[in-house]
Amino acid sequence: MAKILIIDDDVQTAQRMAKELQKSGHECATRLEGEGVVEIARKTDLDLLILDVMLPGISGFEVCRQI
Repeated sequence: MAKILIIDDDVQTAQRMAKELQKSGHECATRLEGEGVVEIARKTDLDLLILDVMLPGISGFEVCRQI
């Protein structure tokens, strides 16, 4: 079982991905914006980060760069 964080500003997309991954036994959390994701990634033992690049505020590219 993997710990997965999904960041997407489209609520339906994020929820759909989380639901499908949870069916496979993975633990999923979702966020709608990039703010705070870098800190979460540093403090949490994540196995996978699914990151939309077009986010409000800090872009997915910037989140990726900082991580």
